[in-house]
Amino acid sequence: MNKDLFIISGIVSIIASIITFFFKWQIATGIILGTIFSFVYFYLLNTGFKINDDGSISKGGALLFMLRMIVLALPLFVSCMLPEVFNIFGAFAGVMLFRIVMMIVYFKKKGEN
Repeated sequence: MNKDLFIISGIVSIIASIITFFFKWQIATGIILGTIFSFVYFYLLNTGFKINDDGSISKGGALLFMLRMIVLALPLFVSCMLPEVFNIFGAFAGVMLFRIVMMIVYFKKKGEN
């Protein structure tokens, strides 16, 4: 994965957290929680797919897939269990934030070519 993508997503997450902190601080903590777990998910995704010598891609197996799904569901579960600390909508926004930034960067680079 491109490190610039992680940096941009982290900056956007911090800005969104600062903005929402003044309205409801639980949303800000949910955004941070969701973004952290989204980073972990994409790290696992990046390490799970290997390119073999013949050019084929090995996918890492069902166990790694289940681990990635648990990592995506964990911030939402934690937000449901601790609503006084984390907001579930904030956690969902944090999980989706990385994907939105990734699409924006991808379409921007595609438009430059």
